Amino acid sequence: MKRIELLYIYLLNRYSFLENEIKQLRDNLRYRKNADSVDCLELIIALERFQLHKEIMHHIFHIMNMKQFDEKYGTWYNYDDELEEEIAKQLRRSEHEEKKKSEKK
Repeated sequence: MKRIELLYIYLLNRYSFLENEIKQLRDNLRYRKNADSVDCLELIIALERFQLHKEIMHHIFHIMNMKQFDEKYGTWYNYDDELEEEIAKQLRRSEHEEKKKSEKK
């Protein structure tokens, strides 16, 4: 098995694990009579970890030109230049904000 295949399997397994963890924590909150703030914080942390993993997967797939599974349509697709365009927009936006700040001074 190639390293890239191992990476792909790892990323998908981790994705599934995090998704199941969120489902379990949501069920815990739903069925408990007295859910406390710790339960809510656990769910928030799990959601943040899941979101971070999705972002990391996106970047890895883009860098390695791997195919990503589209959950909505159940198909596989290659990345195009969406990520590069988004980064360029963010850079332009931050440069514009810095320019405004310097003009105000």
